[in-house]
Amino acid sequence: MTKRRRMRLPNGFGSIVKLQGNRRNPYMARPAITGYHDNGSAISQKPIGYYPTYEEAYQALLEYNANPWDTANDRLTFGEVYEQMIAYRKANQNRPLSASSYSQFKASFGHFAAVKDVPIVSLRAPQLQHIIEQEAHSRASEEAFINLIKQMYKYAITMDIVRNDVSRGLAVQRAEDDEKGVPLSPQELEVFKANADEEVVRQSLILSYSGFRISALTASNFVVATDAGYFKGGVKTAAGKDRIVPIHSGIFPLVQGWTPMPQRKYRADLKDFLIQTHLDANH
Repeated sequence: MTKRRRMRLPNGFGSIVKLQGNRRNPYMARPAITGYHDNGSAISQKPIGYYPTYEEAYQALLEYNANPWDTANDRLTFGEVYEQMIAYRKANQNRPLSASSYSQFKASFGHFAAVKDVPIVSLRAPQLQHIIEQEAHSRASEEAFINLIKQMYKYAITMDIVRNDVSRGLAVQRAEDDEKGVPLSPQELEVFKANADEEVVRQSLILSYSGFRISALTASNFVVATDAGYFKGGVKTAAGKDRIVPIHSGIFPLVQGWTPMPQRKYRADLKDFLIQTHLDANH
């Protein structure tokens, strides 16, 4: 079978080079030469990006020529964009990053080690979706991971780091998996109150009195307004989202200076506490 020859790219359009070796993204797209050094050699242009197919590299050149951007941004890795996004959110005076949101973002980011050093412009939705499905152990985890990616791409588009929001191609795959649990008996509640100085017990009491799910505590919309005396949050349904719950007097001292624990750590520590105190492990 005769291999179809590709058309020559127009002058001033740029170039596409297939790199040697077994690479995931072997096609390099580079802008056209725009100048020369005093010795006559061409000034090297930084690549626009690296792509899995010739067609995708060609499309990237088309987009670049229609609206040239700073190719230095294309070298920013997934990890670098995360750090920039966190710094940007922390510096936002109108809507500063809360401690609970930062805790959730940090915990979620740790699961994306496989792409931490990959330029963010090279990432595609299927790659990120695969990591989410492999790393998440619950529907709430998937929701937290996707929320992080959405926030990162929102920042990256604002800063002209990427042109396409690949987070729109991500979706939660797990079915609803809320644990029903068993309510604490009056005797068990007293055991928890007697150990309220332990971080996991403190959070368990706050959950019990507030009625929030574990996933709500680390969601980006969760607010602890101690001065006004209420919680605000909720992540599951339209009716339950952003609802206001008064802080019960029985847990008000526990809420002072409290930062929600990451879900995985909370579940593990709670299991250990229940075993140590010989309480029902179904809580």
